[in-house]
Amino acid sequence: MKARLDTALETWGRFSENEEDSPASPGRLCYDPANGIELELVDYPSAATLFAQGSASSPATLFGQLVDGTLVTLVDCFITNTSIGAGTGIGLPTKLCVNRALFGRHVADLEQLGVKKYSVELSSLANWMCVSPLKMNMPMTDGKRGIDATLRFPDPIHINLPEQEFDVAIAHKWNAREALLSFEVAWSAAVTISVHNSMTLGALTEVAWQCQNLMSMLIGDHLSVKSIAIKPVDPVSEGTIVSPLQLIYQQRGKHDHPDLHEAQMLLSYSLVKEQFPQIVAEWFARSEQAVLASNVFFGSQLHESPAIEVRFLAATPAAEAYHRSLETGVYMEKSEYEAAIAGFVGQIPETIHGDHRVSLKKRLEWGYEYSFLKRLTDLLKRLPADVQSRIAGQVNASKFLAKVKDTRNYFTHLDHTSEQNALKGKDAFVACERLRILVVANLLHDLGIKDEILLSVLERSREFQHWMSQDLSL
Repeated sequence: MKARLDTALETWGRFSENEEDSPASPGRLCYDPANGIELELVDYPSAATLFAQGSASSPATLFGQLVDGTLVTLVDCFITNTSIGAGTGIGLPTKLCVNRALFGRHVADLEQLGVKKYSVELSSLANWMCVSPLKMNMPMTDGKRGIDATLRFPDPIHINLPEQEFDVAIAHKWNAREALLSFEVAWSAAVTISVHNSMTLGALTEVAWQCQNLMSMLIGDHLSVKSIAIKPVDPVSEGTIVSPLQLIYQQRGKHDHPDLHEAQMLLSYSLVKEQFPQIVAEWFARSEQAVLASNVFFGSQLHESPAIEVRFLAATPAAEAYHRSLETGVYMEKSEYEAAIAGFVGQIPETIHGDHRVSLKKRLEWGYEYSFLKRLTDLLKRLPADVQSRIAGQVNASKFLAKVKDTRNYFTHLDHTSEQNALKGKDAFVACERLRILVVANLLHDLGIKDEILLSVLERSREFQHWMSQDLSL
């Protein structure tokens, strides 16, 4: 069975909590990209029965066999309805929400599954490679029109990473569907991570997420995951045909991003072809702090709340985290600072006691680090002058950053001393988006994009160009 994250699925099977036993409870497994994975078990003990038995907890993992013989492992399951009544609940199916489904085998601990290869198909990626695998022409023969089409596999992109535990490749893939009077070809592209020895699925999933983040940044848009295929490291008997395991997640709202055309992208492959191996190597050579910072940043972009307070407070930690990842941002070494304030801490009046005293000491403890405003200033100054003026304004760069700081303080603490200086309404939206552009500009700068073309790269994005062109009332 082929399972895709962008395609609905409905099938029947039998399911059990023990992989060694024959699955016993019949059930219907459904997947919908908008609503995730749901399992309805016909004669599974109802929640009322489980409670009576003293075990009302949901099964963490279920093992099943579908009607076509495919084995499936369902992970992170929990019951979402409570079938009221005694007995097994026949006629009142117990419904479970499932976070992950692995098609192809039973796995007791999915996170620890040994993996040799992990392939993730992403939206827009085929267009990013710029070459269609379909070549067509319309010849004229004896007055008749026709179409000649040639299917081809453009050369894949291979990136060797000897300093890492894996290599990365990006290649086209296509699926064909033939009917009586038609032949349809759907083409896409996938990032494949090939492990030198072995990695756990949990670790490799994080690598795949970093690949998705990198490509999302270069393309300039969120990328949807269309499918995930896994090749385990388990030895098999000679001559055995091994199909990749298919994995789907309950990731709501992450499968419907439309494909961008190459002209809409920040940096398509044709623009970074010579630099791309170095870009990938630099991306995976980052410190743990830098990886965390990029996770915070890309995670913040998934906030779809219309409330500006939510959007702003998702963007500001991303900028602060990225500055921290640069391994700078301190006025002096921590040990020197602690020695310098030791006497000062001893002078705290006795009238400040209890939790208040502890809180004050904690605030002093981090006094050697840069303030949020200082971090923003540093991030801006790392960029070429033309980029600085487009993000923060030609005249009022320091005022723009101060406004961002005051807005963050007001939204975080409802600090009324900052309220009069905080940005409101449209201005807050514009500043929030420019803050995001500030982080992207720093990321591109650190990946080796030259200063003289950085602004033109950012302005390839109509969205970025729009936000950088908006007036701000400072």
